[in-house]
Amino acid sequence: MIRRPPRSTLSSSSAASDVYKRQGLYVDAKDYTKAEESYNDILRELTKNKNSYRRNSAYIVALHAAQIELYTLLDQEDKLGLCYEKAMVLLSGGTEVISRVGGVVHLCGGRLYMVNGEYENARVEFNRAFESFVDDRQIESLKYLVVATIPVSYTHLRAHETPEHLVCRLLLEKKKQKTQTHHSHHPPTTYISTTHSILSHP
Repeated sequence: MIRRPPRSTLSSSSAASDVYKRQGLYVDAKDYTKAEESYNDILRELTKNKNSYRRNSAYIVALHAAQIELYTLLDQEDKLGLCYEKAMVLLSGGTEVISRVGGVVHLCGGRLYMVNGEYENARVEFNRAFESFVDDRQIESLKYLVVATIPVSYTHLRAHETPEHLVCRLLLEKKKQKTQTHHSHHPPTTYISTTHSILSHP
């Protein structure tokens, strides 16, 4: 018999709605310190014991997703990994969340794996993000998925970088390699055209 995890005291949709309502208030006002303090205060309350942690799992994942968006905005890469790991513990355990929350977590995971050169894991997470989102961020996830198939170094990937930034970096690296090899300053135009058409798809 398969045991299902206990349901959150809030549904996944109401939990996410509450979290993003708070996020809108603080982030729109650019009060990022207050936003971070608010998330941390709620998380401490919800994770003070095992029963509370299990009952409020959907709420907790939504909070971690909000933290991920905040730390991405603030370019605080050191905090992203911890938020991703904590969210994935609950998602892997069967916690149900709305599409936006799952998409944010998986998109973050894909970017972290790219930084570590784990491209297969990155592609898995970008694909999950693509399947989770139901808005324009599906395209963003797809763009990252395309970029993750190209084995170059993303060690210095910044939290705010878009897929377009990564492709520009890739093209510069290709141009540099070509210049060093052939003493030419002309990038491979066919490659640029093909890549640009993929990433510019509306």
